[in-house]
Amino acid sequence: MKIGIYAGEIPSTTFIERLVSGLALSDNEVIVFGTKSKPVKKRKNVSLIGINPGSGKLGLLIFYFKYYTLTHLFRRSELKKLRDQKTQLPIRIRAMKLAIIWQRLDVFHLQWVKGIESYVWLKDLDVKLIASLRGAHINYSPLADAKLAETYREIFPKIDAFHGVSEAICREATKYGADLEKCHVVYSGFPIQNFPKENWNKNKDLSKKNKIEVISVGRSHWKKGYHFALDGFKILKDKGFQFEYTVIGAEGNEELMFQRHQLELTQEVEFLNNVPFNQVIDRIRKADVLLLPSVEEGIANVVLEAMLLGTLVISTNCGGMKESIEDLKEGFIIPVRDPQAIADTIEHTSRLNTEEYTAITEGAYSKICIQHNEAKMVSDMLSIYKSIEP
Repeated sequence: MKIGIYAGEIPSTTFIERLVSGLALSDNEVIVFGTKSKPVKKRKNVSLIGINPGSGKLGLLIFYFKYYTLTHLFRRSELKKLRDQKTQLPIRIRAMKLAIIWQRLDVFHLQWVKGIESYVWLKDLDVKLIASLRGAHINYSPLADAKLAETYREIFPKIDAFHGVSEAICREATKYGADLEKCHVVYSGFPIQNFPKENWNKNKDLSKKNKIEVISVGRSHWKKGYHFALDGFKILKDKGFQFEYTVIGAEGNEELMFQRHQLELTQEVEFLNNVPFNQVIDRIRKADVLLLPSVEEGIANVVLEAMLLGTLVISTNCGGMKESIEDLKEGFIIPVRDPQAIADTIEHTSRLNTEEYTAITEGAYSKICIQHNEAKMVSDMLSIYKSIEP
């Protein structure tokens, strides 16, 4: 099977990179389209077709004329099928369109559904079209952009299959015309072997600690709900509860810094800039609790990583988080926008002894090994491709 994947940037997200590598191992031909941001290792059965922004206008023109020439010489029948389509597109989009036509794909998988309008023409070439559904692109982008919502309603019924990162996101997409029977849930997969339990911090008897260490990780954005978390920690401080709260990714956010100052949490709450992945992993492993106070998510990878690292998770009941965490069994699920619930649950975790803490984190680890392993992710995605293969 010849599978095209539009990744946006090359190299792309961890999900896409793992997916591409796994598909290539199954002897499918994979062509990844996007913007080449930096060099990538060559992989068997994988071709990378991208425009390097560093090459400037000349590089773009060379790319365009290469595929213009090839398609007009050898793909004239395909071009004729598209003759009635609009041609007044930016040269970068026209260039990528010609590159895709040249490949004669069986399946095209668009990772970022907000761009669906630029690729629906593939249906006229009998290419099967799959779109991934991710949190922001479905949960709030079409609410804020009426034109985007209209585009979804027009195009979604034409899509051959959807990949949903959670059951919740699939249900949300039906509001814009997606057929639930065509929406297949494939959870993010992790190389479990890279997260051995031997590396766990096994001395987490929170009932004997004077101060609980809590961490959150994620960009500084309203959907992450950090202002609710700060209100929750203010409740704890007023009760005399001892804690340290670190937010990686929120440094420099004036609104959060002002709120921290107003709530007199400067000594207890630290905002950090983005740090290298290995340092994030180390900090999560050392923390007592990972808190996800988000208002909206698909399924947050940072939560899944914490579950693999042996750190207890408290997550709001947003998006598909309940699909990966059963409350009290694999972590704690609390209502969104509820500072009191954040405070109460953190206080509850502070009473867990080693046996109780380990029972929850062991359950969380087992859940990820079954539901979120890399091999299952690749196999499930391949099943979607095969189910619609021409």
